[in-house]
Amino acid sequence: MNIYLTILNVNFIFFVCFVAITTMLVMCILLFIVVRKYKSTKLHIIRILITFFSVTNVIIFATFFIYQSKIPNKAYLDKLREENIIIEPYNILYSQYRTLGFGICDKNNYTGKTCLNYLKYFEEIETNKIINRQKQEKYDDEKQKSIEKNINKLKSN
Repeated sequence: MNIYLTILNVNFIFFVCFVAITTMLVMCILLFIVVRKYKSTKLHIIRILITFFSVTNVIIFATFFIYQSKIPNKAYLDKLREENIIIEPYNILYSQYRTLGFGICDKNNYTGKTCLNYLKYFEEIETNKIINRQKQEKYDDEKQKSIEKNINKLKSN
């Protein structure tokens, strides 16, 4: 179930890169098989066809993602703000919060098992990001104080 929720949480750039790389790998394997079977007869036509199908596949999946993904609903963002989870989704194609998971939630009005599981998963990820950011800030502050202390020791010597 966790892999499924992770897939629902990917953003556009990652999704398109994953589809492109996977498609190219499959097409290269097909090209290798075809070349071994047919030797060099009509090889340029086969390369053109494989390239065409690869590009077409990426375009189809990118279009699917664009139309199926959504950003979080305003009411959900308000709920997150009440829990001190503040995110800034932008209504642009590249937003890290424009996901298929929010698309599923939007289509079924934020009800249903898949949506509720995705929202729990999303909130857990965002909470962990906040905790990690706070830990990093604390570490950076302590490091800066140590650096300043060492610099003051150098000045006094």
